[in-house]
Amino acid sequence: MLAPPAATRRPGRGVRSLAATRRPLLDAPRRFADGQLAERGGGLIDQSHTAIRQLLQEFNLPLVNVLAAEANGTDAKLRFLGSDNPLADAARDLRDLWKRLHRDYVDAGDPTTYYQSTPRGRQLDSISIAQWIQLIVPD
Repeated sequence: MLAPPAATRRPGRGVRSLAATRRPLLDAPRRFADGQLAERGGGLIDQSHTAIRQLLQEFNLPLVNVLAAEANGTDAKLRFLGSDNPLADAARDLRDLWKRLHRDYVDAGDPTTYYQSTPRGRQLDSISIAQWIQLIVPD
C-alpha cells in the first residue's frame, strides 16, 4: 500500500487511501470461473475529461495513450457470448439496435429517479440490461 499523495493532506481534502498501485489505470482483465471477467482499475479517459486528467497529474499518476500503445495493424478483439465478434459485426449490430436504444432513452426521460420518472423509465428500471437485450435483440 502506498501512502496517499501529499496533495490529499491539504486542508479540505480528507482522503483515505485504501489501496494504491503504480500500474497504469488500464490493466489487463483477470478471468474467473464460468468465463467471468474483472478489470482491475480499468478506465478510459478521453482528452475532454480535463478534471480527472488534472487530478491524476496532481497525484502524479500515469496515463497510458492506448492508441499509441497498440501495435500497427492491431484490431479490437471483441468477445460476445463466448465467441469472437469482429468489430465490423459489432458495429453493424449496434447500428441495427441504435434506433430502439435511443427511443428507450428518450422515453425513459432524464433523469429517472425515485421522485421523477416516466412509465417507460420505470419499466426499464425494473429489468436488467441482460433482460432488455433478451427482449430486444433477435436470436
